[in-house]
Amino acid sequence: MISCAVQEMNLTAAEGGSITLPDPVVKSGFLLYTGKNVAWVNDGKLKILEKSFINRLQWSSSSGLFTISDLQKNDSGIYHIDSKEGHIFDASYKLTVYESVLQPAVNTSSVSSDSCTLLCSVDEGDETTLSWYKGEEKVNQSSSDLSLLITVHKEDFNSSFTCVAANPADNKTLPVDVTAFCSGQNTVDETSVSKRHISFILIPIALGTCLVCLISTIYFLKGRRKMDTQLQRPVSREGSVLYTAVKKIGNSI
Repeated sequence: MISCAVQEMNLTAAEGGSITLPDPVVKSGFLLYTGKNVAWVNDGKLKILEKSFINRLQWSSSSGLFTISDLQKNDSGIYHIDSKEGHIFDASYKLTVYESVLQPAVNTSSVSSDSCTLLCSVDEGDETTLSWYKGEEKVNQSSSDLSLLITVHKEDFNSSFTCVAANPADNKTLPVDVTAFCSGQNTVDETSVSKRHISFILIPIALGTCLVCLISTIYFLKGRRKMDTQLQRPVSREGSVLYTAVKKIGNSI
């Protein structure tokens, strides 16, 4: 039985990932990209016509499906399958390849006696959105902002919260231990900080004082030694005269 059908489908995939086109070429047919033949199947064998698809395009002889791997953003575009034998059909797909979503990060924004505010953020990406989940329930979502706040009340500290960064092709999930973030364990102890700051100030002062004392002691000892040396030198007796013999040169007159 021969059937003819025209299909159009939007497909999304993440950069570095893979995509399998959903319609099979059973016996013979072509794969086109932006109107150009990139591969064809004949007698159960695949022949790749475009170098950029070598080692990235596979065809399964058992399922008849094409799979493109190691996707890059420039692989986005219109793909077309033209099946010529067996299951005869034409199908078109619009593939959009997105950047992989980066892992989100969570920080404590503020803590009070009865609540805690957490900030989830992610670096910029293609059409990336952020969402907060309490269990399976989505409780907050951003449209395009790269950061999203949530206020958790004390009675919910033991509940399960998750921040999700997503685009149409990929997502990254970060489970959040609210108790750890909101119990003050991630808060810097100001007393400890003050003590460390005082130590950083006092230690150089103490070292400087010791150095000055050491230098002063060295100079004192040198001066004392010089004075002792001078006192130990022999002193000529008062009134003593030293005579030197003078040799007369030439004839006397």
